[in-house]
Amino acid sequence: MDITKVFSTDSELERKGVWVEIGAKGETVRVARMYNPEYSAALRGSMQPYKRKVSGGRSNEDSLEIMIAVEAETILLDWRGFTESGEEVKYSVEKAKQYLRLKDFRMLILEIAGNMETFKAQEVEENEKNS
Repeated sequence: MDITKVFSTDSELERKGVWVEIGAKGETVRVARMYNPEYSAALRGSMQPYKRKVSGGRSNEDSLEIMIAVEAETILLDWRGFTESGEEVKYSVEKAKQYLRLKDFRMLILEIAGNMETFKAQEVEENEKNS
């Protein structure tokens, strides 16, 4: 096994995100890599005011809302093809937070963001050619 090829990803793609199809009608999301530098910095900054409260185990709800806000700003970066009641929904951080509160949608986004295969330059190029 060529370990450098197997475990190498494109750091630019990890930060800027890649488009991934998630729906049967071509719905796509642009997702950045979990733990990218922006994510890490935003999470540290967001958790600081709550550090004592969260570390005491008294606020799972606060922790979840912080995580959703950070993910909406640094992981789920855009989408195409989303609708509500037949109307197109444009991406916004506030709308991303709303959707990330949907447990299974959030799990899907985090699965994509955590998968190194998503951020391999060669994989992305091949997916774009096939689109």
